[in-house]
Amino acid sequence: MSAKVIALWDQRPVRLAFSAVAAVVLVAGLVSFVLSRQTSTPDYTGGAPYTAPSATQQFGEKVKLPVEARTLARSFIRDGVLRHDPWAARAMVSAKLQSVVTKKQWKAGTIPVPQFPDSVFAGAAYKVLRSRSHDVLLDVQIGSTNPSVTKSLDLLIEMKPVGGHWIVISAAPRNSIAVPSA
Repeated sequence: MSAKVIALWDQRPVRLAFSAVAAVVLVAGLVSFVLSRQTSTPDYTGGAPYTAPSATQQFGEKVKLPVEARTLARSFIRDGVLRHDPWAARAMVSAKLQSVVTKKQWKAGTIPVPQFPDSVFAGAAYKVLRSRSHDVLLDVQIGSTNPSVTKSLDLLIEMKPVGGHWIVISAAPRNSIAVPSA
């Protein structure tokens, strides 16, 4: 087989054709390389550096914790977390959070909210992490009457005003990912 290839290569027309094809490929490669190179340097003058929006731009002005937001958090703990009335809790959350599970699951109490057993509920206390005109974030500590069986729950609840009233947009244990993320 190699003798036939060598014999074919010894023919002048084959070598010329091969050399011509190689030259065309080389020229095409050089042309595409030159065209792909940027001929001028970009002008960055006048461009402002990116600055992240401030907390005021993103969440609004600092405000005292709105009474309606505090009331909503209490009702949400009772109806959603303790599962007194999961269907009522559905009305307290954003449409995005409502859509995570079906209406049937909301009615049954299989909801995207951490559950705490009502039988060991010792009360709840909250700490305001952020209270702005467009967003409230509470760190809610739910105590247990029997910590050896059920540990206390540290829950982050974020709320926003929508249509003139406050709604829960996320509720998740601290150091976890909210479902769904806002």
